[in-house]
Amino acid sequence: MVSVNLSQVTSHPSVDFFEMPVPIRFSGAGQDSTVVLDNTVNDENFYFSLPFAIEQVAFDPEIWLVSAQNLVTRVDDLAGARFPLMLRPNPAQDRINWNLTPSRTVGQLVVRDAMGRPVLHGDGRQTSLHIGQLAPGHYVLEIGTDQGPVRARFIKE
Repeated sequence: MVSVNLSQVTSHPSVDFFEMPVPIRFSGAGQDSTVVLDNTVNDENFYFSLPFAIEQVAFDPEIWLVSAQNLVTRVDDLAGARFPLMLRPNPAQDRINWNLTPSRTVGQLVVRDAMGRPVLHGDGRQTSLHIGQLAPGHYVLEIGTDQGPVRARFIKE
């Protein structure tokens, strides 16, 4: 089940809310689907289901909307995390450490920003990553394992 909340901020207080179709592309498990939401009121909620686990979300993937600084403020579902991934410290400043339980064979590590874009890559077999170069904000650390990806959120101060 997918839950999407759409909010609109106008360019000036004199500008009214603009009703419009909003395309969002969901992808994961080798599949993708673009859903067009008919946004008719501000702060509108949409609920629907997709036949695959979502790994990435692209807001307005073809850049058809007249807008600036599109921002995904929250991605709630980290359902792909089948095993606990503990991050510390959280919030972090220069380095993030992790512990994956139960122990699994691990591979590549990816850090994604709030929009789901990969911003840092590493080796998941390590237990620490330097994050000093990241801008302050919310991130998801994802480690590939033999049982599928595991994910956890962290905040970079």
